[in-house]
Amino acid sequence: MAMKDMFSYMGAREVMRKQFAASDATTPAESTGLDTLGFDSVTFVVAGKVSADEDPVMNFTLKHSDDNVNYVDVPEDQMMVSDPLSYEAPIQKVGYIGGRRYVKLVATMSSALSTATIDTTAVAVMLRPAIAPVA
Repeated sequence: MAMKDMFSYMGAREVMRKQFAASDATTPAESTGLDTLGFDSVTFVVAGKVSADEDPVMNFTLKHSDDNVNYVDVPEDQMMVSDPLSYEAPIQKVGYIGGRRYVKLVATMSSALSTATIDTTAVAVMLRPAIAPVA
């Protein structure tokens, strides 16, 4: 499929924009719920920028729901995760292959930050639409 065709067959939504600091410690941060209605595939692309010489690691998991209210953890066999987000790996992908309508991205620091902050943005890329082209 040519790139100009791909443009019409994907949806994208920003689901998280957060600056993690020492006060966030290791408390998980959840994105807004993503409605996947009309798409068969979603991948979250996360970009992070560390402000200091620390080497923090941020891990991502997913939660899903049928009603956008009652979220549960996504089993490991229903998601694909690349390397944790770190100074060496500032981009991460988290793929969802479950069947629920709503999905949330969950970010957790592996250890508390001392002085650094991490500016993080996550975009959900949705593919395989039921009806195309996508607006």
